[in-house]
Amino acid sequence: MRQWTTGRERAWRLLLIAALAAPAVCFADGDAVTAKAKTSLNIVVGSREARPGKEVSVPVTLQTNGLKPAVLKMTIRFNPAYVSYVEEEDGAAAVGADKVVTAFELPSGSLNVVVAGFNDNAMNDGLLFNVVFYVSNAAPQGTIVPLTCPSGDGVLSAADPLAARLDVTATAGSIEIICKGPPAPNPVAGWFDAQEGAGLTWGESAGAEAYQIYRSEMNDPATAEAVTDWLPSTARQYVDASILANLQDYCRLYYWVRARNAEECASDPGGPVDFVINEIPDAPSGLTATRGHSDGVLLMWNGVPNGAEYRVYRSNNNDPATRQPVSEWMPATFSFMDTTTPAAQYGIAAGCSGRLLLDFFQYTYWVAARHTNGCESDLSEPAQGFRGLPESEAAGVLPERGDLTAWASICVLLMLAHRAWKTRKA
Repeated sequence: MRQWTTGRERAWRLLLIAALAAPAVCFADGDAVTAKAKTSLNIVVGSREARPGKEVSVPVTLQTNGLKPAVLKMTIRFNPAYVSYVEEEDGAAAVGADKVVTAFELPSGSLNVVVAGFNDNAMNDGLLFNVVFYVSNAAPQGTIVPLTCPSGDGVLSAADPLAARLDVTATAGSIEIICKGPPAPNPVAGWFDAQEGAGLTWGESAGAEAYQIYRSEMNDPATAEAVTDWLPSTARQYVDASILANLQDYCRLYYWVRARNAEECASDPGGPVDFVINEIPDAPSGLTATRGHSDGVLLMWNGVPNGAEYRVYRSNNNDPATRQPVSEWMPATFSFMDTTTPAAQYGIAAGCSGRLLLDFFQYTYWVAARHTNGCESDLSEPAQGFRGLPESEAAGVLPERGDLTAWASICVLLMLAHRAWKTRKA
């Protein structure tokens, strides 16, 4: 006769599991293969934090309903690109009564584990063993490596009255690869001298054993490259003289400082500190764009000192990262007609004289200035514009360069008012 557990008993058992190894990964309910093996089992692989280049020990614990199995077998699958099996370490529940743990790694990141007991007491609740994995240096911070138990079963030691068959179906759980670095160095300050280079100073980061300097021509630490090896923990300043040989090639440079602790985990970047190496024009101001001009979108802006050339950019949304140039670099000019925009589309509105604006293609524009040394300014403030219908079609239909959308709205309101009047009259 099979022994069934009640919902309350199962709930208590899950609470015990959570206390032993939370969060849990692999759960398995044991099913009897003989009349005496009335055992309900839960195998738990607890998730653990890990660090690149280090080993992580993942516990596997056993929680039963009091009837102790003699043989257990399970498979743990993992991503071998990030973690690799090293060994298993016996726990008290596995070795307390002449238990043996054997494990071997299979192809494609599978680990088979067998725990066998050699007396009638069999295996007690508690820690069966720890599975030790090595974490690859290639594993980036934040990588999640699932530890899954494939579904399947197998009769183990059927002659043993305490043998159990495991059907492992749960797949939730993982090893989270993290690197808890020290605080970012703060504050970070600096200076630039055309004869000496770019100098940086920074404050101490608690727990730091080394510092490293990063540099980029963009204000984005993801694009920065290290310009030093790891400096000693006592370092508080650095002068980057490597830029002196090619100063003419730089417009603006950004620097960051990272700290690293004894576990070789790096901090977030401290900074940036930016230096103007060669003169950069101010961003143009006063950009305007026409709305409904028949020939295109006319853009006008104010010139800036040392702005030898100007260029217009366009996007179909407000994100400057998606912009594309719609002009070449134009020498000392302060206006541009974008004739590449599609014309607006009009349709006849019943009950109104003339046409209504049904759709138009609105774009966002920016303009930048460039110095004779090749350094480009920041973008101007954006302006939005769209192109109207050609003069040949629009003449006499709508007010030239008027607010076409407002005109259409007025017409619709007149139509609704006329319809209401007719309904009331009827």
